[in-house]
Amino acid sequence: MNRKLKSILTATFIGGAILAFPTPSQASTDQQVRDCLEYFPSPGRVYVEYRDNYCGGNPVRSKVVIDWGPDSNCITLNKLGDSYTFTYHLGSLNYVAGC
Repeated sequence: MNRKLKSILTATFIGGAILAFPTPSQASTDQQVRDCLEYFPSPGRVYVEYRDNYCGGNPVRSKVVIDWGPDSNCITLNKLGDSYTFTYHLGSLNYVAGC
């Protein structure tokens, strides 16, 4: 393999590896979701609720991430007690993430 091709492949691999890690902003958004929301899975359905007041009353945007199926849209929960239910027909629940 020539030197130029090796450089291109190495740069592509490193660039892809960097993109695979969450950005600090995304990581903090996901942490906020874990702190503020609670979710209750059942077969083919996920119920998501704004729990207690760990978010200080701030709105939280989240989505349900499904393996091998379509994810939910981003939903905004504004206050304690707000909730949504996401029903899916393909795949399996992975987690609830920030948007």
